[in-house]
Amino acid sequence: MSKTDHNGAPRRASTPGKATVLAIGKAFPSQLIPQEYLVEGYIRDTKCQDVSIREKLERLCKTTTVKTRYTVMCKEILDKYPELAIEGSPTIKQRLEVANPAVVEMALEASLGCIKEWGRPAIDITHIIYVSSSEIRLPGGDLYLATELGLRNDVNRVMLYFLGCYGGATGLRVAKDIAENNPGSRVLLTTSETTILGFRPPNKARPYDLVGAALFGDGAAAVIIGTDPVTGKESPFMELNYAVQQFLPGTQNVIDGCLTEEGINFKLGRDLPQKIEDNIEAFCRKLMSKAGLTEFNDLFWAVHPGGPAILNRLEKTLKLREGKLECSRRALKDYGNVSSNTIFYVMEYMREELKREEGEEWGLALAFGPGITFEGILLRTLASTPGKATVLAIGKAFPSQLIPQEYLVEGYIRDTKCQDVSIKEKLERLCKTTTVKTRLEVTNPAVVEMALQASLGCIKEWGRPAADITHIIYVSSSEIRLPGGDLYLVIVVV
Repeated sequence: MSKTDHNGAPRRASTPGKATVLAIGKAFPSQLIPQEYLVEGYIRDTKCQDVSIREKLERLCKTTTVKTRYTVMCKEILDKYPELAIEGSPTIKQRLEVANPAVVEMALEASLGCIKEWGRPAIDITHIIYVSSSEIRLPGGDLYLATELGLRNDVNRVMLYFLGCYGGATGLRVAKDIAENNPGSRVLLTTSETTILGFRPPNKARPYDLVGAALFGDGAAAVIIGTDPVTGKESPFMELNYAVQQFLPGTQNVIDGCLTEEGINFKLGRDLPQKIEDNIEAFCRKLMSKAGLTEFNDLFWAVHPGGPAILNRLEKTLKLREGKLECSRRALKDYGNVSSNTIFYVMEYMREELKREEGEEWGLALAFGPGITFEGILLRTLASTPGKATVLAIGKAFPSQLIPQEYLVEGYIRDTKCQDVSIKEKLERLCKTTTVKTRLEVTNPAVVEMALQASLGCIKEWGRPAADITHIIYVSSSEIRLPGGDLYLVIVVV
């Protein structure tokens, strides 16, 4: 049985009384850091002189598979609080002065985007769940967020603090329980994280600091959860069918976080991937049994990407086909490990993935964190099915030259051999006012080469042969020739 959403697209019917995801949103700070620039910036900001530490960080940045991340930390913060980069400085007060408002600001942006997609007024929200391991204060960010959103003063609030990487999945489980036990309720779940509390200069006695520097990022996410979606007004895309939390006895020290006067210190046991590998199959089968499922490859997978080692172990242990964890790998590549938020970035990618033909109906959302704690949710997609035009795949490509905006002026003035100081100063002002952070440039016309790379990636995601393409539309304002780039692209691709 299928219904149509308020856009007229057909979808699977949700199970009466089961919690569904009605909308999703995300937000990030303005500071975008390409991974290849991280080492230089981190070493400069922390004034590290140890060559061996620099080399180790360079190796870690390559093995994490992260390409870009967003961070609250920036030059302005370090100029205001230079003690943050000084070993042994008691800076918890300064860190919280930055982190507390930053996480609420990101949570607000993510929530507003989510509410806009939902399509109903914010006053219809009956409950709010606020998840963060990045702020400490009373009252908490849940109150500040509810106030900024203009929610009713009798909205029911829940705070989930310091759960780490599984916090987003825990939030989903709690939201599911609230929605299913309060008919008609609409639950706003928001997560927001920043690495400000853990930022510090490298120290050989704390090797995990470098792992954190190479892997973690900042951001926020939000979802709205509710049962029995209102026909014509709400568009559920995923059902939260069954949820389980489980901890592994005797592993509480494998992931260890301790708050000190210098911020938060993390220790990560080398045996974490092995512990997850040893226990993941039985945990997944417990979830799958609720729907009579037995084959791992018949499911879609939304796994929190704690790091590439965990994803690789899970893929190998469960004998998953190549591409089953692609949404998790994409989220890790694009955003890094953003703690509790990351599972939602994976789910957003998964939503688009499942719009293709013959997308799996059932799947699992998994997250792991301190405890060692496993959080798992049996999901059922309500995504659109064929009948209306849908985006089946998407790809992108860029030239190899990535230019952070702060490096543009120096390079442009050097390359053009400009000696006029007033021109340099004007360009510096323009670079600040454009709000651009990074750009990708090419010195020669190469639009077809980039179009080819983007098309090949898109076709690979689509999963069908290029010969099945019946029409091609080629758009560019960057080339003038006859025949046009559309012909050259067709020749190479098809």
